Amino acid sequence: MRFNRWFAPISCVVSFLLLATGALACKSNDGPTAVPTVNMVMATPFNTWLCTYGIREGLVKSDKVNVNITLAADYDTQMMAGNYPMGGLSTATFAVATQNNHVALEALSTFIVQAGSQSALGVNYIMTLAGAKISTPKDLVGKKVGVPDLTGSGTSAFLALLKKDYGIDESQLTLVDKSNTLLLQLLKSGGIDAALLGQNTGVQAYLDTATYRSIWNIDETFIHDYGTPFVASLLVVDSAYHKANASAVKAAYDLLKQSNTYGEQHIAELAPLYAAQFGQTADFYQTVFNEHSKSTLNLIDSKTQASLTAIFQFVMDRGVITSLPDPKVVFKNP
Repeated sequence: MRFNRWFAPISCVVSFLLLATGALACKSNDGPTAVPTVNMVMATPFNTWLCTYGIREGLVKSDKVNVNITLAADYDTQMMAGNYPMGGLSTATFAVATQNNHVALEALSTFIVQAGSQSALGVNYIMTLAGAKISTPKDLVGKKVGVPDLTGSGTSAFLALLKKDYGIDESQLTLVDKSNTLLLQLLKSGGIDAALLGQNTGVQAYLDTATYRSIWNIDETFIHDYGTPFVASLLVVDSAYHKANASAVKAAYDLLKQSNTYGEQHIAELAPLYAAQFGQTADFYQTVFNEHSKSTLNLIDSKTQASLTAIFQFVMDRGVITSLPDPKVVFKNP
């Protein structure tokens, strides 16, 4: 009977402690103190890979937010479809999204900028074979010219600057729309006369002077004409998500900047890892970073806004959009 008399109170205490512990666990995981998670989608080239490495490998963390990053070839499509609340988006595609997309997006900062840490040689080049008779952009009239994406940022800049600086309309060219890799092969085989090559492929061809010759550096021309490096892509966020999760978006942006710094500080050891997986050499990717292009997560100030508006104008001039987006609506600080 003594056992029964003490058993009931002790059982109650134990039950109370178990319930209390369970309640605390629920509060920790699901309550106000839970750490939010932000999912992002981004491109696969080296700059993005380097920028996000610290987060993806768990080397850079935050006590304010968890960030999951997916690198995908169709990152633009994924972002436009609303499959991710935050991520990278090419500048030209963002211009289209501000007018035609069912998901409202805002640009938080620049992302990939066509200037390296030491030089601003860019990545977008009009290339021919080394022995071709084409020597200036004026010689492109009537030629078959490859472009990596008819509505992409680089293509929009090329065709707009071709008309602005040389008076040549895109209707005077025969455009061939293929990936950078396929364009390089077509150029080498003689299937096209010239090509706009970008990303790592543009740098690869630019450095291979025995095979190819650059007749026009689009990114250098953009700097000359507009005073700032070409912003190839932006860090964007779903507007509704941003409004509902402002602190998580800010924390995710801050963590991405930390990860970008980590990548830059460890590029000597990380470049060989990327080269082993995707080809080329570690020296090549360090050259890209130093002289051509890198991730630059800067807030959009008035000068950058003016250069972005110029890119939007390129897209509008080609009839892809019918009006320029309102800067107060599409540019937001994290």
